Amino acid sequence: MGLNESQPMLWVIVEAPTKAASISVFSRERANCDAHKRSDTASKTPRGSYHGCWYVEQLLGEASSRPADCGSPVKPPLWYDKAKLKRGQSVFHHYFLSVFVSNLVGLLCLLSVHSILKVLTFTGRSSTPVASYKRYLGTLNHVRRWYSGDVFDPQSSAFKSIQLVRRMHTSSFSDSQTAGVLLASQTDMVVTQWAFFGLALTHGQQLGLRCTRNEEESLVHFWRCIGYLLGIEDRYNLASGELEEVRAKCNAVAEKVIAEGLINPPDHFGAMAESMLQGVHMIVPVVDPAATIAFTHHLLALGHDTQKLSWYSTIFLYLNIWNLGVVRHIPIIGEVLRLIENGLLNFALIVCNSLPTIALYYRYLETTVYHVLMTIIAIPKTALHSFTFFMNRKKIV
Repeated sequence: MGLNESQPMLWVIVEAPTKAASISVFSRERANCDAHKRSDTASKTPRGSYHGCWYVEQLLGEASSRPADCGSPVKPPLWYDKAKLKRGQSVFHHYFLSVFVSNLVGLLCLLSVHSILKVLTFTGRSSTPVASYKRYLGTLNHVRRWYSGDVFDPQSSAFKSIQLVRRMHTSSFSDSQTAGVLLASQTDMVVTQWAFFGLALTHGQQLGLRCTRNEEESLVHFWRCIGYLLGIEDRYNLASGELEEVRAKCNAVAEKVIAEGLINPPDHFGAMAESMLQGVHMIVPVVDPAATIAFTHHLLALGHDTQKLSWYSTIFLYLNIWNLGVVRHIPIIGEVLRLIENGLLNFALIVCNSLPTIALYYRYLETTVYHVLMTIIAIPKTALHSFTFFMNRKKIV
């Protein structure tokens, strides 16, 4: 299979905050960090929430003025552990469906960040379901290559894929500057890095993951390597540090950067999220947009009014919660279900990559069937309305 050169959703271009906004953000973050520092000092957990707050302060501060690509070489760094990276890759293949859901929720969360949404709207590469379908299928293909080969071997498809993505980053950043949008920074790259492994590390239980500490450390090491190869400085790399430090940083990014946007989403979030999820729905038909948004709020404990969901979306929401959070953890049954779901997702990707037009046909068929069903359902209602009108008119006569 050749490299898919569709623009992947592996980067974001974010306008730098204004000086006034920065002062406000940093003042609030510093106050919160000071409070956490006192709490952690009292409980003797210096690598806990204070470390996460300190990291976010650095991320929103000095990292936001650093170029998105630091120019790191492609040769393995001194801290690289090949065996650990391979174990991290095996986690992906073992929990393929769970990691897919984690990535989907993470990418949806990125749309809640105003600056990211603004640029995605500007590029137009995710503005329609068909465009989103091509973009996210390309993204998934790239990520699968990374998890399946030697990312430091110049002859491997994984290495070539990463370098292709890195070149596209450089090209996109240049185009954005020409169009009057500021260049992306280290902050932007790190937030996007969070979308690909942060939730798997902090909410793995609810996503059907049952990783050992060794597996978690290996997954983190894998993403440290990917961040390095994409030009993230190690001091800002979300996956740099001990496991509990990384977990604290992921939690802090979710709380300080993502959650606020989901609670008060920016303009056009709904339309862009619908377009993105409809595109993914063309790859995996069981992805329901409304249910996925509700599941995201549930996962991050933000609350969501399920009464506004249709009966169809409500069923899929609770199926997701029950399937990933409960059934997948039942001995034997959960293992069988994992194998089946992994196989179905692999089959869906094989179909989409081998027969790219079938997704478009499926969407046409689904829309047609939906309209037919709505017409059939409307017949009794129309008949009842006509009968009521006739009887009322007869009474008048």
